Amino acid sequence: MMQAIIVHAAPAVTPRCKQCHMETTICVRCASCKEVLCFECDFSYHRTKPFHTRQCMQLDSSFPLKPTQFLDSSGNIFEKYVHVPLFLPTECSNCRAEGSLKCQAGSKSIAVITRDGRFDLSNTSFCCSKCLCIAEASVEVYLQSGFWPGCPTSLTYLFSTDVLEHWTHLKHQLPGSSERKYLTILEELSKTRGRFDVISRVHFARASREYEYMQHQINTKILSRQVMVCKACGVKPKALHVDGNFKLYRWRLSHIKDRSRSLFNSDIIHSDEDVKSHVELIDSVKPRGKGKDTCGDSAYTASRLESNRKKNMDQTGVLMGSCRHGVILGAANMGRGETYRHVHFLHSKISCEFFCQDVVCKYFSFAEEIGKTKGLERFAQVTQNCTGFLSRWHGKTHSWPCQLLWGGSWKLHAAATTGEEQEQVFSTMSRYSNTTRYMSDASRRDHLSAAIGYWNRRKEENMGKTLVKRLLKARKKVACLEKEFDSLMRERGLVEEDLPKILEHLRTKAINSHDKIASTNWPLAYEKEDLEGLYLQIHRLQYRIETVAVSSKERTKLRKGITKAKKRAEGHILFVNQMIENCQTKLQPKVAEAEIRTWRKVEPTDFTEGIFPWQTEGSVSGRGNFHLIDLWMLLRRFKEEVTETPIEMFRYLDSLSHLKKSLELSLSCSELPLNRGKRFLVCNEIKKIETNLASSLSLFEEYLPPDKHDVFYEFYNSSED
Repeated sequence: MMQAIIVHAAPAVTPRCKQCHMETTICVRCASCKEVLCFECDFSYHRTKPFHTRQCMQLDSSFPLKPTQFLDSSGNIFEKYVHVPLFLPTECSNCRAEGSLKCQAGSKSIAVITRDGRFDLSNTSFCCSKCLCIAEASVEVYLQSGFWPGCPTSLTYLFSTDVLEHWTHLKHQLPGSSERKYLTILEELSKTRGRFDVISRVHFARASREYEYMQHQINTKILSRQVMVCKACGVKPKALHVDGNFKLYRWRLSHIKDRSRSLFNSDIIHSDEDVKSHVELIDSVKPRGKGKDTCGDSAYTASRLESNRKKNMDQTGVLMGSCRHGVILGAANMGRGETYRHVHFLHSKISCEFFCQDVVCKYFSFAEEIGKTKGLERFAQVTQNCTGFLSRWHGKTHSWPCQLLWGGSWKLHAAATTGEEQEQVFSTMSRYSNTTRYMSDASRRDHLSAAIGYWNRRKEENMGKTLVKRLLKARKKVACLEKEFDSLMRERGLVEEDLPKILEHLRTKAINSHDKIASTNWPLAYEKEDLEGLYLQIHRLQYRIETVAVSSKERTKLRKGITKAKKRAEGHILFVNQMIENCQTKLQPKVAEAEIRTWRKVEPTDFTEGIFPWQTEGSVSGRGNFHLIDLWMLLRRFKEEVTETPIEMFRYLDSLSHLKKSLELSLSCSELPLNRGKRFLVCNEIKKIETNLASSLSLFEEYLPPDKHDVFYEFYNSSED
């Protein structure tokens, strides 16, 4: 390979022009059209193709040629004005003659930026052969030819739509990519090819934002796409998971002089004014509490009653809510951290069957209290029409009674919802923090709005495959869990009819344990509360390392906190076990000591799982019953998923079919240029929907049982009609 490259570096011994087939000692090699041309053919051919990469090849050297540079018969370079290549208008604007226009170079210079860098050309004028009228090309003609102006009032900078589209995909496929470095790459390409290598970052940023917003407007207003709606969930999603991302903050002093306005406004991210007015409305009738809110016996700060504004930050993050398929349904900025008031704002905007959150055990009582407060009765439906759902993996850090009463896998008809879908979204969204923290408020809002729209479009395009994967996974999990469940039932000597009684017994104990937690008048109250709190603290610190800590220094500090908490927990376990042993050896124990005697010693697995002897009345069977019922509930949820996923498949196809019909009804027969353009875009979208419908239907039928095929065939035939 290296030898081939070295051989190609030099011209042929007797180069021959590819067009006129004449031998020449001075030739031009074009890397774009892969041709070797003589100086005459090069001038006639490349005068209208300025974006080609050309080199002058001499006997012993070569050098790049600018788009305005050409060679004469002696091999000398001469300059020639070259215009920006544009589509010709159909008629002359002066005499209305058709087919009489030709392009020619104007007197003004324009910098055109493509994926190959910067090209300095002349503006384009149209000359009519009938009336000899010369008119400069308008902004509309440049736009129709694929060139976006860097400034709408001046045509000194143009960006080709291919470079804007390339940057759009790059910054969303690789979140956190630097716009400055991308332009540096384009500048380096220009420099190595002998062209001027300065590109305005201000013009590029404006053109990029406007281009993305234009695409958003076409998608929503012309193609009737609903960006913040999941087609598989429908109008009322089964589950909504709301969580805050503290990595998407913005420094207070970044771009303080920037007075630009957001293009997206509140199309995707709710306006800060709406969030602020909602918070102030709640504050007017329910004053803010002081101190930390708790879950069990420890502070759990996923959300709080009150949160302080972080120092030097104008915005502390973004609160988002997504459905169980990972489609973002709502978003709002957080100015004072993640509080219950912010969560309540997003919850009140989206109707759902199950509301999932990391501390829903505390938030739900807050939301119910808001609905009962005088003046806020309209918010009562927020909690009346949905069920609280404790996120499955975050629930492991909660106390044992909380897991039982609020755990997602214990909720009937919840299917295989995890309540952790927003964490999957944040795995991508968090990477935007490398750039958004330094942006102005308007630029940050537009950037994140475009990111959310891009994410949801990808989710919608892959929804068919996603639903099939969920169905196959659910079937596989049902088979595995059934084997494990049957083995455990045989080992315990139980039948399934015994499980409802065990479940009711566990719920009764969980409620009693919850009531006990509020009181400190019980044996070893301080040690038990601190031990449970340390368990929650360790899991919370681990969560902060994974999601919040953005620097090595901060992660090291959190790890030291985990080490200290574990050492403190070991001391408490030794003390509690010693007290249990002492009480069991006493002949005449006191009343408090009599209860301690019923406990077994605390084992390392108790601290790992967060289920302690005093929560299960000291018996090993209490923990065993919890695991048995938890396994039973998980099996039932995955069986529900096997039933729920085909319904979502049908709902997805139905939404596509309705969108197709609505677009067909919107088609206009008018022959006005604007209506013809709209009709063309809509027809293309209809063809894409038809292709998506056919491929999704074929995919669903492959993995669905035969008894479901007739329903899908009937649906497909009706959609065709």
